[in-house]
Amino acid sequence: LSESHVKLSWRTAIERLDLQPDRLDRQQSRIRAEHRETTSRVRLLHRLFRHLKTWNLHHRHRMNERMWNGGSDGIPRRRLRRHRHFVSWPSDF
Repeated sequence: LSESHVKLSWRTAIERLDLQPDRLDRQQSRIRAEHRETTSRVRLLHRLFRHLKTWNLHHRHRMNERMWNGGSDGIPRRRLRRHRHFVSWPSDF
């Protein structure tokens, strides 16, 4: 909200909102559509984050396995090659 909006008196604000029923209906349907869109977007983000979280936990578990089991098992070789910088542990494990 800019200052000019805040400085409006209630009377002017009410005058500016022309309250015709059809216009209200249109506004409401638009608001509903926006709400639907936002909800779907939020759901999508939520799903994405859930997958990220599960992947992260799984990955950490794998890393722990690799640390305690001499590093032979865990992430498949293919992924090891692809992320070598990420899974290079100190040599004394």
